[in-house]
Amino acid sequence: MIFVTLIIELYESRISCFSNFVTLIIDLLIETRYTLYVCEIKFCKKIDKSVIAGVSQKMQHLVFPNRFTVRPILIYEGELGPGIKDSDFFSGIIRFEQLLYRLS
Repeated sequence: MIFVTLIIELYESRISCFSNFVTLIIDLLIETRYTLYVCEIKFCKKIDKSVIAGVSQKMQHLVFPNRFTVRPILIYEGELGPGIKDSDFFSGIIRFEQLLYRLS
């Protein structure tokens, strides 16, 4: 069975990157045996394509062992702007109400 770690509340992770400190705020991090799912949670009327650049930047600064692959996930409530689904950046795009339905 794959061990899954869920970090449900927001947290700040300070990591050392070339002697500089970078502050990352990751909404939800799910760790399986070989994969880290970096989940971005957005509650906006309209979510634009800039969310991709934000998550991409977080993933670039994330330090993890070589055995892990990192996959971005978007959990949202609102309207997705054009180009987000078509970009193929996110490994999964989930409406918040679908997440709640699956958990109940």
